[in-house]
Amino acid sequence: MKLKKQKYNFENLDQFLSIIMDTELADLYYPSGKFLEKELEEAKNIDEIYLIKDEDINEDIGVLWFNKKGIFHAFPYLHLIVVKKEFQAKGYGRALLELFEKEALEDNGKSLIKNKVFLLVNEKNEKATKLYVGQGYKKQGELKGLYRKELKEYLMGKELKRYEGSI
Repeated sequence: MKLKKQKYNFENLDQFLSIIMDTELADLYYPSGKFLEKELEEAKNIDEIYLIKDEDINEDIGVLWFNKKGIFHAFPYLHLIVVKKEFQAKGYGRALLELFEKEALEDNGKSLIKNKVFLLVNEKNEKATKLYVGQGYKKQGELKGLYRKELKEYLMGKELKRYEGSI
């Protein structure tokens, strides 16, 4: 697996829309492609939004979207990881999470010794929750009705530390 990031831009908008809108995540949070397109456009100058390609198979496998100062204007926040259905359960979700963590230990070209990272996960997204817990994330709290009145999100966090030979 050799992953390559391609920054979001108008030319690859359709790829982002097709990958994200073909998920249960989109069913819950993005009522239409136009809504998602508006979100992407508003975020493109603030967030890190990448189309991820596995160069070994020459396929776009997913999307990674995060903000390096998204929690309290200080800590990285993972907005979303999406892996295309046909590439799920093959280690890509974990690889994208590790890519996010690696990016979180960089700040304007400086290597950080440690950092805290955060994400939200829907209470019903058991696969993602299992992945995050398995990678050392801990529940910090729950938020009812944050994005949708009937949904509950878990705020999860992890302290990253750079050790020799890690990340």
